[in-house]
Amino acid sequence: MTPLTETPILPKRTSEEVLAEIRANFEEQLMKSNQLLSNIKKNRSRLDRSLSHIKKVEGDLVYYFYHQSWDIFLYRSTLDTNKALFESFSPDKKPLNSWFLSIYETAVGKKFNDSTNLKWKSETQPILDAYWHTRYFLEQMLIAVDELETAPEVLPRDWGAVLYLYNLR
Repeated sequence: MTPLTETPILPKRTSEEVLAEIRANFEEQLMKSNQLLSNIKKNRSRLDRSLSHIKKVEGDLVYYFYHQSWDIFLYRSTLDTNKALFESFSPDKKPLNSWFLSIYETAVGKKFNDSTNLKWKSETQPILDAYWHTRYFLEQMLIAVDELETAPEVLPRDWGAVLYLYNLR
């Protein structure tokens, strides 16, 4: 027989205490969301330029993918630039969403070498994936800039996605 482990007894809290904690957490998240939106709005022109560049090179990237051209690897620096841009908006300087970072790191970690052509799709598709995720977040930020005065309490999908990028949802 294994001994039973005792479950610690937590002090009872009143419903008012629980609600006060929930409200405080909500207010903190809303404050960070408003700071994020403000940071994004201040950088509208940078977002516009980044999205314009992403759209401009997207066709080249897809072509290089199917053409099996090593040129696809030259575009990783654009991903670096946009990741840094996204990080600069963070209201608390915490890391970006772990899934986004994983997609980004997989893409920029790819290097062209003698065996790349033998496994072309698995080596280069992550670069396209990272571009498309980056484009998506740029577009959602620009929608938020155009449509939101302050961070809303009831979230539209577009703004909710941006909050996920910053782990604020």
